[in-house]
Amino acid sequence: MAEDYDIKTDVAIMKRDISAINTFSAKIDDAIEKMAEVSNNISKMLIMHDNKLQNHDQLIDGLKTSMSERKSDFEKQVELLHKRISDMKDENHSERQKNQAELLAAIKAIGESVNGLEDRITSLEQWKWWLLGAAAAIGLIMSQIPWPTLLNLG
Repeated sequence: MAEDYDIKTDVAIMKRDISAINTFSAKIDDAIEKMAEVSNNISKMLIMHDNKLQNHDQLIDGLKTSMSERKSDFEKQVELLHKRISDMKDENHSERQKNQAELLAAIKAIGESVNGLEDRITSLEQWKWWLLGAAAAIGLIMSQIPWPTLLNLG
């Protein structure tokens, strides 16, 4: 009977161990299911993040293209402005040279005119002094003439 008791005890221990193993395996099954669920959620999140990364990459590529185009347009505008400024500078330079030449010609003409006027003024001054000298000579000659005897006035 002791043997029966030992067998019953062993069977009871085995039932308890099997029950514990069943509980443990159920918990492991629950954990595996939860891990599978978490893995699926992580996969979904990774797919979603991958899609977002691809969208961001496309957006960045679009922005790079746009920036490149704007940079090219800006460089073209700067080049055009530089050309316009250079053209205006050249045009202003040639116009200044033309104006300078005209002014120098006008100054030369005025100088020649002034020289002509100086010659005329010198000529008039000489004429004035010649007339003044002639008048003084006539005055001197006339003062030497005995007018009362010539005119019989006396």
